[in-house]
Amino acid sequence: MMEDLKHKWEQIDEDDYVAKYRDMMLRVEKMDEQQWWWAVYRGKEELCPEKPFARKKDYAMKMAEECAEENIEPYVSDDFQIGPDGAYEHTDDMEDWDNTLMDGLEDEEFNDENK
Repeated sequence: MMEDLKHKWEQIDEDDYVAKYRDMMLRVEKMDEQQWWWAVYRGKEELCPEKPFARKKDYAMKMAEECAEENIEPYVSDDFQIGPDGAYEHTDDMEDWDNTLMDGLEDEEFNDENK
C-alpha cells in the first residue's frame, strides 16, 4: 500500500471522499446503503474502471489506492548516481554542505588525495 495516503483522504461531502496522490485524484462516494463507488483519475482519464464498487468505505478506499499504486508512472532522472552509501539523485542543492570538511587542506592537497 502507498505510504501515508490514508491520512490524505479528505471528506468533501457527507458520504464523499477524495485524495490526491502524485498526478492522480482518488474518489470514493456512497451510492446507497451497502454500496460504495470508487474511481481514480489522471486528468480526465479514468483508471481501473472495471469494478468500481465495494460494500464498505474502507474497502473502496483500499481498492482506489491499489489502482493508483498500479498506475504510478516511472520517474527517470538524469542525475542518478551511485555513491558509497548506495544510489541517490544528485542535486545542486548546497544548503547542507559542511564548509568545514576541507578546513586545513589546500587545493593541491585535496586534489592529490583524490587521485
